[in-house]
Amino acid sequence: MKTDFKILKELVNEIGIFGNEFYFVKKLSKILESLGLNYKIDSRNTIFIGNFETPKIILGCHYDEVGFEIVGINEDGSLNFFPVGNLLLNHLIYQKVEIVNEDGKKILGYVNNSNIFMKNKSLSIEDLSIYIGACNREEVYQKFKIKEGCFGSFKRDYEETEDFIIASAIDNRVSIFIIIQTYLSLPQNVKEKIGVFFYSSEEHGCYSEDYLANKFKADFIFILDYCPANIKSLKSEKYIDNYPILGKGPAVFYAGKNYLLSEKIKNLLKSFDFQKSLFFNLVSAESGRFVRFHPYVDLTILLPTLGYHSSNYFLLKKDIEATIKFLSQLIDKSINYDLS
Repeated sequence: MKTDFKILKELVNEIGIFGNEFYFVKKLSKILESLGLNYKIDSRNTIFIGNFETPKIILGCHYDEVGFEIVGINEDGSLNFFPVGNLLLNHLIYQKVEIVNEDGKKILGYVNNSNIFMKNKSLSIEDLSIYIGACNREEVYQKFKIKEGCFGSFKRDYEETEDFIIASAIDNRVSIFIIIQTYLSLPQNVKEKIGVFFYSSEEHGCYSEDYLANKFKADFIFILDYCPANIKSLKSEKYIDNYPILGKGPAVFYAGKNYLLSEKIKNLLKSFDFQKSLFFNLVSAESGRFVRFHPYVDLTILLPTLGYHSSNYFLLKKDIEATIKFLSQLIDKSINYDLS
């Protein structure tokens, strides 16, 4: 049965950056309600689904994306901005962006580099400004209803073919989609042992998964995220080993807790037939610079994707489907796994 990616498109089409999560949380809440899923939202705008009293397994991922905040409005109607999260300036120049105005409406804009002809000069935030069609400061306020403090990100985009998807905000809306699809497919007696959380602040450098994983005790904590794929060394045509490759399904690394428990997680994974049951790329915590250390997370599952904090990402549908399959099998094996 083919996967329906309609929900992924809905998730991609709403902006949600750290500190301005309201519109995305509202969108995700409506999606969960339409699926008949009960949820709670805490003061940090974290969304909780399922069992957080006595969970056996916790699944989680972040939903915030990189973006910017308007910090100045110039006489010519152009806008000065400051990045929110690790927004790379060279990925932003000459791109279409959207700014959420005071009425919650998305205003289209264009990022210009004023020093295009200056050679041997590093790109600076002061070189960039956003144009929205206003000719003066008053128009920005009165016609477009934009002021300092309004926020935005790359223009929403979503294209889908039989084989792949090109879309904005895949980091990390795709993980939300994978978790929802997996959770919906589980038997009720398994759902009753699982807690799910979707959180913000990751792109701002605050890894809430560690706080939440420590707060809600479970035998297994599995975090999902996107991951840049097909990365090559400047000195070689070969792909770097510790990054995943498109078409081979999810990559996994072990991180956190203690060595003995990590060994048990490894033993759990050995119960899978990697070659026959699913595509699988193994990335260990010792193998490379991409790995982050999460003291309370057992396993991080990564979806190989082209793009990094950019206007669009490229990913294969079969990798998404392989990740859903892997997560389902992982839950099935873990739910009755003895950690003693």
